[in-house]
Amino acid sequence: DGAAIIDFGLSAHVANVDESEAVGTPLYSAPEQLGVIQRPVQASADLYSLGVVLFEALTGRLPYASDTVEDLLAWHASGRSALPSALRPEVSALCDEVVDALLTRDPDDRAGRAAAVARRVCGDAAPLQGLKDWYVRWKTPCFGRATELARVQRHLGLSAGQAPRGTVRVVGEKGIGRSTFLNALEVEARAAGRHVLRLSPTHDDQPFASLSRALNRWLAPIVAGGGDELARTRDWLLPAAGDFAPLLQRLSAPLEHILGATEASRALELTQDPVRFAEIIADFLANVAARAGALVILADDVDGFDAGTARVLRATVALDAVAVVLSSAHPASRAEPTRAPEEAFAAALKVELGHLDADGVRETLEHVVGIERGSGDLADYVV
Repeated sequence: DGAAIIDFGLSAHVANVDESEAVGTPLYSAPEQLGVIQRPVQASADLYSLGVVLFEALTGRLPYASDTVEDLLAWHASGRSALPSALRPEVSALCDEVVDALLTRDPDDRAGRAAAVARRVCGDAAPLQGLKDWYVRWKTPCFGRATELARVQRHLGLSAGQAPRGTVRVVGEKGIGRSTFLNALEVEARAAGRHVLRLSPTHDDQPFASLSRALNRWLAPIVAGGGDELARTRDWLLPAAGDFAPLLQRLSAPLEHILGATEASRALELTQDPVRFAEIIADFLANVAARAGALVILADDVDGFDAGTARVLRATVALDAVAVVLSSAHPASRAEPTRAPEEAFAAALKVELGHLDADGVRETLEHVVGIERGSGDLADYVV
């Protein structure tokens, strides 16, 4: 048994809470999300929210007493929460340590990654298999999108036995489920034996930041695993890189490890030409697709990519040798100006994601939360 958080704002709505009070999401938001400190909102903000939830679960109250949003902002600007054991002496020192690390005001000093926090609490058991099983259960399904998924799979040729290629744009409002849609495509592509390169914005203006992170996520497990898989990967990566291996090594530490020591070449002179560099990377990705059997690129929120990654995607789309899915929000729902407008990407197919119908909402609640049809009012309320 367990609890599943659906939406704090929904809870406030059901309770008919006064709008002037500090309720819902702000109470669980990190200082950078509330604008108290001027820092980019990244994954560490979710860890702060986890710290608030853990503090409340351990003590029965929030880390701060704030009746209004103004009080909450003032507390974030100057305060620091007590340790849970100060309110409940039976709370262990380990719980104090974890919650204190999660509720650190500065993101740079906060607990680093969710997996590291879980290992600190659970040890290396299994390794965290229960957490992984829940994550797969929550992440994989994409209810109410069967028609759109089939259109994309058919257009790109993602089924086994085909050579996937082409480009699709997936467009919808923020929060409509574009990332979940790409999750489902990723699961299907991997099940068909495709290599998947998953890109997302990094809030980093370094050239090719999003692409570098995607290459790290793809290749780091292969390097760590070693053995036959690493040898096979090297067998098709080396010829795919060709004479430009010394230049491509700079994109990713795992890629550098796989390519190994290579002699310097005239390719290094091209680093001063970002457009040509993007074309070289696009050629490399096309070669990878040809030699590895298939490559699928899933790019989430392309309007937030750094200029270098955006150039690579445009060059890759132009080659039409790799299956590419570009996800972006409708212009009206974007919270900030775009860095790489999705309008700059050509695509043969555009898929619009609208709101889920009633059956899609019910299926989602049944799967994620365990609410069965007709078992209560929550599903009907949400629908």
